Amino acid sequence: MPLRDIIGQPRAVERLLVALRRHRLAHGYLFAGAEGTGRERAALALAQAVLCERQIDGDACGECGACRRVAAQTHPDLQLVLSEAELVRRGIGKPEGSARPSIEIRVEAVRELCRRLHLRTYEGAGRVGIVVGAHRLRVEAANALLKTLEEPAADTLLILIAPNPRAVLDTLRSRCQIVRFVPLVASVIAELLMTQHGVERVAARAAAERAEGSLARALELCQGDVGERIAAGRDYWAAAAAGHAGMLLDLAAELGRDRERALAHVDELARMIRGELRRAAQDGHRIRIDALARAHGAIVEADAAIRGNTQPQLALEALAFRLQPLLTWEPAAATAAFPDDRS
Repeated sequence: MPLRDIIGQPRAVERLLVALRRHRLAHGYLFAGAEGTGRERAALALAQAVLCERQIDGDACGECGACRRVAAQTHPDLQLVLSEAELVRRGIGKPEGSARPSIEIRVEAVRELCRRLHLRTYEGAGRVGIVVGAHRLRVEAANALLKTLEEPAADTLLILIAPNPRAVLDTLRSRCQIVRFVPLVASVIAELLMTQHGVERVAARAAAERAEGSLARALELCQGDVGERIAAGRDYWAAAAAGHAGMLLDLAAELGRDRERALAHVDELARMIRGELRRAAQDGHRIRIDALARAHGAIVEADAAIRGNTQPQLALEALAFRLQPLLTWEPAAATAAFPDDRS
């Protein structure tokens, strides 16, 4: 996909196209933004433009052999670096041994990337390295990458991808040009879900409204029953606010049977809390903001516990009783705050 076809990021795309047309591309870029906002797609599009055999106004043609190989991630002058956990998640890697795949990027992978960036190109156009999840670099791995950024080989491009600039070590961030990727608007996400992923209209709208600007998040929501998640979140919220211990325990038992379902529920609660936080901030309700912020912290801790060794049901029960004193407004407000917009 050429840069001109990237949807929802006009400022980022225009900045990169201008640099390409003026032949003033930097050696290092940091693409910063939430997952699902097009960072990795844009990184591959930029790689296409650099390696393309017949550029069109600085951008990739999208059709030549080089462009097709970049799209398939098989171009010999392109290398992506990801964590073991991400490789496993994408189905292109297997965990080593019985241990949980590491979310950190291994220093060996970074050293291999640096070695390849200093080799002669296979096809003469240049070399491109993309580090997906640069905030997962350990200090040793970051230091290995630093020398390449400080002393880049000719015709090389290094793109780091991270959720925000501050998540990346200062030594790396200061040597990269930062390109920010903003959250996608819900209408764009819904259109992409329908046209590119075959999601039906009602489900696409519901997922897009809850995706917080992330196409990846919307796709995750579409894999489950969005309506069920909305209803369960509302029920749990209302029960906690009303102090209905029996209902909370029943919901925790039902949702806690499956770890993935429990994580999806906690994620929906976090989304609801963030929405209420935005409304409270607009209204200037400081006491409510404080309570909601603490509630969000409790949800984050519950998520970590469920991802660890805690039984999902126990984590949801503990979360409910932590949320109860923080959600003191009328339980009917839960329905008013989160209307059913599935129609």
